[in-house]
Amino acid sequence: MSECSVIAETMPLLLTESLDPAQREQTHQHIETCATCAGEWLATRETWRVLETLPRLKRVSLEAEVPRGDRSRPRRTDERRPVPAPRRVALAG
Repeated sequence: MSECSVIAETMPLLLTESLDPAQREQTHQHIETCATCAGEWLATRETWRVLETLPRLKRVSLEAEVPRGDRSRPRRTDERRPVPAPRRVALAG
């Protein structure tokens, strides 16, 4: 794995401040000296900025949708049905 690949994988961790100080410094130094990673870093930061502007979704519990009296095994829509055996066909020869 190339150094740029490793740096690209650490960018989200850099954004969330999840890297230890040594890794953070090493990542910043690489980004400052590599045009490819610098561009990737700008794109990652912009994507993160846009994502932060999106509204937060409220978590919904699926339990509320199941009626109280029907908490048995969920029904499967892909129940297996028996498949008939293939027919044997005699070939004229």
